[in-house]
Amino acid sequence: MKHAAVNLALTWVVFLANEHFFRGGLNAYGLQPRNPYGLVGILTAPFLHGSLAHIQANTIAYIFLAGLLCLKNPEEFPYAYWGSALIGGFANWIIGNPAAVGVGASGAIYGLFGYLLSGGFFRPKSWPDLAATGLTATWFFSMAFEMLPGFVPAGVSWEAHLCGFLAGVIVSYKVNEE
Repeated sequence: MKHAAVNLALTWVVFLANEHFFRGGLNAYGLQPRNPYGLVGILTAPFLHGSLAHIQANTIAYIFLAGLLCLKNPEEFPYAYWGSALIGGFANWIIGNPAAVGVGASGAIYGLFGYLLSGGFFRPKSWPDLAATGLTATWFFSMAFEMLPGFVPAGVSWEAHLCGFLAGVIVSYKVNEE
């Protein structure tokens, strides 16, 4: 739980510093697909956000999904979040829109979604995994549509959502491998 809370606090500190001291200039260090300089964005994009509404939306989903994962097993959080952020970020770097600079934790949050949703399939005899899968599927079913082109507003990367989700499934599979 501590890692998840520190991660969220750091994200807000970076957002506030970027807004008040850098006037949004740090967003240039977001993920830039197929640009070698844009690779740094795999690490920085989850901490950067384009607006207050953007970070608020990510925070609400993060609190629920990270909280659910930490209730299930807090030791899995760093693997689920950062595994999804890194694998999904690299996949997004490969397939994303090269004209865009991606910022936000959405890819990693979709990674938590994929991780929690698939856990009950990879460990079907684990009651915590089944419960987390059921709750995630019930409360966040609408997230599935935002992984598809045409279902997200302009300027939102469905590629980051899809890559993060698939990365979460992969990380869940690897963590639950027996």
